[in-house]
Amino acid sequence: MGTGTANSEFEFLTGNSMAYFKGNTPYVQFIDAETPSLASLLAGRGYSTMAMHAYERAGYNRVKVYDRLGFETYKGIEDFDVDLDYARGYPTEEANYRQLISYFETVDEPTVVLFFGDHEPRLSNEFYSSWFTDENDLDLETTAQLHKTPFFIWGNYNLNTESIQKGSVVSLNYLSTVLFQTAGVQLSPYQEYLADLRMEHPVITARYFTTAFGDKVGTVSSAFTDSIREYQWLQYNCVFDRAHRIPGFYS
Repeated sequence: MGTGTANSEFEFLTGNSMAYFKGNTPYVQFIDAETPSLASLLAGRGYSTMAMHAYERAGYNRVKVYDRLGFETYKGIEDFDVDLDYARGYPTEEANYRQLISYFETVDEPTVVLFFGDHEPRLSNEFYSSWFTDENDLDLETTAQLHKTPFFIWGNYNLNTESIQKGSVVSLNYLSTVLFQTAGVQLSPYQEYLADLRMEHPVITARYFTTAFGDKVGTVSSAFTDSIREYQWLQYNCVFDRAHRIPGFYS
């Protein structure tokens, strides 16, 4: 529900979870040196990497952060001749998707496109107040529905869809791993770890995590399983403990 795009990007690009960064914005507070990410992983394999965002370049410290995450080029709203109010015109979105896919259907180079929403459109405070007084008071099922958005992966070659089933729920920390699995791209050791963790905990978010049986549990440290605590340690090793970062594990 509205805003927080930088945190969604952080989860998707790094495979780490905001479950351990509640109330923080890693882009602003913690990414102050080179940090393993989807971009650095692909750059290390010879791919070109570019980030584009339809907002001001300086927002959320992205100029520095994207460089530290391994993006070679970054383009912001200043680099495009478009309306700054990018979050409108929803009736045209499906047509835009179709136009993009129609183009790549004619391209010989193997191409995969992932579409996902990082949050629902932000509505007025009056609207939310008419439904509930405080989001923190909502039950976990309602919270999950409020923060759920669709995604789909398309390619101009045959994709491996074993990792995603219709109706399956994927939290953003796993989505780049699912993208690699679907595209047939070799996983890093960290992504292999995440693929296994997803079998035990299909969803891990700042508000709740799920068990393999679909039960939702509030994301509080007292409820963490051994697997989630191990994930917490690996995330610390990746983001903060740079001097002792496990060699080759995140790349």
